[in-house]
Amino acid sequence: MLTRLLLQQARFERAFSCRGTRMSTPPMPVWWPQRRGLTFTTGTITMNDWNAFKGAAKRIDDEDLPRLGAMIGVGEDELHAFLEAETAGTGFDRQGRPKMLFEPHIFYRHLAGSERERAVREGLAYAKWKPGSYPADSFPRITAAMAINETAALKAASWGLAQVLGENHEAAGYGTVQEMVRAFMEDEEAHLLAAVNFIKANNLDDDLREHRWAAFARGYNGPGYRANRYDEKLAKAYAKWSKIKDTPAGPVADLEITNPAHIRRIQTMLYDKGYVMVGRADGDIGPATRDAVTVFQRQNGLPIDGRMTAALEGQIKAAPQREVAPARANATKADIADAPTVKRSGTIEKLGGGAILAGGSMIVERLTNGDISADQIDRAVSTVAAGRRLMDAVFSFGLPALVVVGGGLLIYFGRGIIAEQLAKFRAGNHV
Repeated sequence: MLTRLLLQQARFERAFSCRGTRMSTPPMPVWWPQRRGLTFTTGTITMNDWNAFKGAAKRIDDEDLPRLGAMIGVGEDELHAFLEAETAGTGFDRQGRPKMLFEPHIFYRHLAGSERERAVREGLAYAKWKPGSYPADSFPRITAAMAINETAALKAASWGLAQVLGENHEAAGYGTVQEMVRAFMEDEEAHLLAAVNFIKANNLDDDLREHRWAAFARGYNGPGYRANRYDEKLAKAYAKWSKIKDTPAGPVADLEITNPAHIRRIQTMLYDKGYVMVGRADGDIGPATRDAVTVFQRQNGLPIDGRMTAALEGQIKAAPQREVAPARANATKADIADAPTVKRSGTIEKLGGGAILAGGSMIVERLTNGDISADQIDRAVSTVAAGRRLMDAVFSFGLPALVVVGGGLLIYFGRGIIAEQLAKFRAGNHV
């Protein structure tokens, strides 16, 4: 079935060295949890811990392609075309290790000082890419490189079914490159999942979905893609796979999204559609994001579950812009004064104001009675002027100053809560 077809489609080994996008600086940090109970212990790691890079080496399952393709809105045919054009058809070598190509010029870039000097001296690093300088087996090279700097060595290699460069582990959905490599040792599903995450993080999913082969090839392989006609290979492979019956798929569109880069993108979409209660696009599905998803689903007549799925992303794209009545969009604090949260926040503000008055009165009284000397005042002023901690100055005045500071904090937090509630109300939310 799929495994057999993938093996049959092995056409060529990749020229990995000039992967433009994969060698660029990775996007904002993202995290993908380990699958199938894999664990990783931080700290110094010996080569024995890597078991010669041998894990379960499980081949990809038939249903993995439609399931993972749904995460970026593409079908099985597009992923088949991508795999055929971009890989040698299998993610593991004959020894059961993830396919890997070590790049000395990238290793050089991740080193400095004595580590770089040692790597250059041992022939493991050089400043510029050298075509045709790859051994048949890169694992002895990377093993030696890991003895110098493990993280830099793992980042300097392309891994697995889609040859994701280690330095792009964050875009691929992993917190560290070690986590990515360990996952790749276990299952080709992790290889393809990383590629899907990378495609999404670099905004290449639209190109793949719309069959803009040249744009996708440029984004995934860099500006030199024409030399190997990657765009033509993608088009040819898609034409072939589009004529082959797809694998029956389960409820793939209901797969919840957990890749932070993907979450940030959907959060931005929600905000742009008018669901501003989603707040900052931080890649975390917190209460504000769940609230925004729930409001979106309610207002668009969808089942309400608050989950962020591939289906939801498509629904957001197709949904009309959210409209809020002008009177509500321009509401003021007075319009929400009766809301319970706003009332409580108003009380907090008043308590803060009272604390400031009380503390200020005590300070004035002490100054009047001579309980606070001119030297104390001078020390407090000089402490602040010298850029030292404000609290040092506060403590020089004792309890009254602490009361004033506490009151200020109460006002700050009270007003912050009211501002948050007002923003929600203006966005059409109930407060």
